[in-house]
Amino acid sequence: MQPKQLLVLTLVVAVLGGFIFFYEKDLPSTEERAERAKKVLLLEEDAIDSIVIAWDDHKVQLERDRADDADEDSKTDAQAEVSLNEPIINETIVNETSEPSDTWRLTSPLDARADAAAIDGLLRSLIDLESERKLEEIDREELGLASPRASVTLSSGTAESAFETTLEIGADIPASSDMIVAIAGHNTAFQVASNLFEELTKTPGDWRDKKLFLASRGAIEQVALDGSHYIELARRGDDFWLAAPLSDRAEEGKVNGLLSSLTGLTVKSFIDSSPMTPEGMGLEPAHGTVEVQLAANDQPFRFELGAEKESEPGVYYGRIGSQIFEVETALAASLTTTPAEWRSLAWTSLQVFGIETAQFRGSNLTVELTRDGADWRRGKDRVAYSAVSDVLYPITEIKGELVVERNAALSAGYKLDTPSLSISLTTKDSAEELELFEAVDGQVAAMTGGRDAVLLLPEDKAAEIHSKLEELMAAEPLPEEPEASEEAASEDE
Repeated sequence: MQPKQLLVLTLVVAVLGGFIFFYEKDLPSTEERAERAKKVLLLEEDAIDSIVIAWDDHKVQLERDRADDADEDSKTDAQAEVSLNEPIINETIVNETSEPSDTWRLTSPLDARADAAAIDGLLRSLIDLESERKLEEIDREELGLASPRASVTLSSGTAESAFETTLEIGADIPASSDMIVAIAGHNTAFQVASNLFEELTKTPGDWRDKKLFLASRGAIEQVALDGSHYIELARRGDDFWLAAPLSDRAEEGKVNGLLSSLTGLTVKSFIDSSPMTPEGMGLEPAHGTVEVQLAANDQPFRFELGAEKESEPGVYYGRIGSQIFEVETALAASLTTTPAEWRSLAWTSLQVFGIETAQFRGSNLTVELTRDGADWRRGKDRVAYSAVSDVLYPITEIKGELVVERNAALSAGYKLDTPSLSISLTTKDSAEELELFEAVDGQVAAMTGGRDAVLLLPEDKAAEIHSKLEELMAAEPLPEEPEASEEAASEDE
């Protein structure tokens, strides 16, 4: 064979090989084709926009609300559209920073937000449904398909790829855990596992979303508690303060407990009909109410707490709008907390790691500390991080034994005119002024800028702050680190 002919043949083979490779690289493998052949429904989950389930006299319709179809002019990154007629909960902010995602809605036999996890589970069961045996040229009457005991219709509302597929549920197969199904309009049936029937025929109301509160903690601006007492909490920056019946910083632990209870509110079971009356459930009047105002949202979230179930401690009757349900929650504790118990016993809300500067002023000292890399500056002197943290940690961790009003502290003999120690703490975006006064009967009065209240601190804890500050003042300065140019010169030598 001539070299020229050999070259031509080589090129032909290369081109043919490339064509075969690119043509077959996206084709399913033999194993994938075998798995695909077992599937009853060849549908993509993301393509399904509507689900209609019918059995006996029931009909459940679920519709997808696609995030990319939403009207962007009516939403912002931090706000979702509010549905004031929502029978379970006002639609609220899900997460200020999250990307928009598809949601599902129950549109029949009632209108409510749907349980996305339950729908995802159903779609996965349908799409993964595999046949144990395929039956051709069937007798629909014999297999219970002439009048199916249930059906589920899946469809897409997208014009470019519109489709509608109905799966019919036939008879159970005796002495097995299988049943017969068929696709409407086809004369072929499949033998499949029968657990799908139970998933399809659950109570229509059980398709409702059981999560009651959709907002993130960061979206909460104000909380009003009307229980044993009326309490208002309002956000100030990252903290919450009491706004009524008095003004003071709120106890962080109790606020965190309240917010966790709110964001974790989940229905244990819906009550659509009951021999008990709302009065019998403690809902008319309610034992307590929680009203939450969200950022950039005029419609508050309102939750009514009823009586605790006698048979299930920790489970309460609750109501939002007209919907009554059972819920396991710790909100009862928040609704019975007194105003005094909501007051913070912390002297400062700042944390050591966030403090950039600290200034101390006493009768015989004035010193300013400034963070300098891994260490600190005491004035111009460089001092060890440990010497400064030994002072700052007692300040940030100390707790009062009692919170009293200024007049009560003065009546108890505390002198609040001249502090024994004044402290200024600053972070990158906040500042706080603290004052310590002389001890009376084993307790030291302490005040925080912006708070009218007086904290009564244990005398030994306050004495520790003075002691650590004296040790810091006596600490030997650290040697200065050599300049970069000096280091380079010494290395050259």
